[in-house]
Amino acid sequence: MLFDTHCHPYLSEKQSEKEVLESIKNSSFPNLILCVGTKIETSQKCKETSKNYDFAFASVGIHPCETLEYVWQEKERINELEIMLQNDKKIVAIGECWLDYYRLPPLIESKFEKQKIIDIQKTFFRLQIQLAHKYNLPLIIHNREAKEDILKILQEENFKNFVFHCYTEDREYAKKLLDFSPQCMISFSGILTFKNALWIQETAKYIPLKNILIETDSPYLSPAPERGTENHPQKVKFVLDKIKELRNENNELIEETIYQNSLDFFCLSH
Repeated sequence: MLFDTHCHPYLSEKQSEKEVLESIKNSSFPNLILCVGTKIETSQKCKETSKNYDFAFASVGIHPCETLEYVWQEKERINELEIMLQNDKKIVAIGECWLDYYRLPPLIESKFEKQKIIDIQKTFFRLQIQLAHKYNLPLIIHNREAKEDILKILQEENFKNFVFHCYTEDREYAKKLLDFSPQCMISFSGILTFKNALWIQETAKYIPLKNILIETDSPYLSPAPERGTENHPQKVKFVLDKIKELRNENNELIEETIYQNSLDFFCLSH
């Protein structure tokens, strides 16, 4: 049994969302998925997907690159996320959220200076931390070139129930995260299988197995040997295979532990 802990079936271009989901449903290979929201509309899509498919769970959140769409509407939009959460046990996380300094739009497009855009992202980040606190849900972190600010805000908010999705930092930064929150999760995507991703592979090799999740971030980041094709939740098996290749533990133990990590982290074991 595998659990793709981060995917976006509604963004598939080669297939319809329904085709992606039906292919999982009809497969002989069991696969749980977490459908991750990036703004109000896609969070609602994820909620509906989790309602319609037994193997699917949902997160609701506002991605940093979507925050400018909601500027000056921060509390209203967070309230919309909170309404989605009401009495819905299949929504198991908040996110993806946090900071992205890599894709900051230029002034001519956004009408905001760079620092203002960063401040807007940080505001939504903190509000979603507070929402996760309130409902005792884990937080899915998106990071692009903002790792130090992310850790600083986590420390200021004293929030430790998080997963760093699509991890692309090095072993040293992973140690900082684990020192702050020994129970946090680090999730590896298809990038782990790329030949030049040696620093990520080193992280996956040495961090505790109890802190590892796997994901596809599909339809993006298709793993080797299928780079160049659209990614799919069932391709998470390639990420698992790479972790087995890198680590010394028994393969069965690796598979069972990572799957159990996923259930435990999203409180699906009880």
